[in-house]
Amino acid sequence: MERLAKHPEVGGYGEVLLRGVEGWSNWPPGAADRPFFTTYLKERNADGSRLRWHLDLFRYLDYLYEPRLNFRAIGFKLMYPQVIRHPEILVYLRARQVRVLHLLRTNLLDIVLSREAMKARRFVHARTPEQQETVRIHVDTVHLLRDLTRLEEERRIMKLLLRAITVTAYEVTYESLLEDDAGLVDALRFLGIGVDSVQSLSAVMLRLAPQSHRAGIDNYDEVEAKLRGTRFFTHLHA
Repeated sequence: MERLAKHPEVGGYGEVLLRGVEGWSNWPPGAADRPFFTTYLKERNADGSRLRWHLDLFRYLDYLYEPRLNFRAIGFKLMYPQVIRHPEILVYLRARQVRVLHLLRTNLLDIVLSREAMKARRFVHARTPEQQETVRIHVDTVHLLRDLTRLEEERRIMKLLLRAITVTAYEVTYESLLEDDAGLVDALRFLGIGVDSVQSLSAVMLRLAPQSHRAGIDNYDEVEAKLRGTRFFTHLHA
């Protein structure tokens, strides 16, 4: 999202539907002209009502998507749990025929590690070398297969839902974006923005994950033994 939002014709926003988060976001750059949904409700004295929470969602999204500046594409980061919490958003996406850029992380084990690392770090994101923290994760191998299967199922269900509501969706993988800029160029073109080079759209946030799983997993041997012989073993990289 950060690199997309750096394009002058893209208005990009973070997880604006995070429950309980207030104020005006400072990420990605340029997102400070729209508040988090909680603040939007508070400004209308509707934050204490669950009914208003759902009723005002469409109004808020219309406000978020309101044409302005020279934006040709406007969007925000929507996580799977937020779709579950706000199922009516699927109705909105279909009614407004919103284009969906579906970012997938092919390596499900990396998702598990990322979530655990967030609990261990002081900084969820690092924008300076001082904020980069080296952490080693002790993976809960008892529930690992269950967690990976759940992530796999969530992804499958979301793909089915997007097809069911007949919106135009484009899948791009996190891993492909790390490899080169081709995925970002394709994503911009999907949004109707032609671009030949994305060199100026560099990210400010720094990589936090170790280069290998062996370096980042405290009980690597246990994880390897647990995954061996399963379809998830290919997600483990020494």
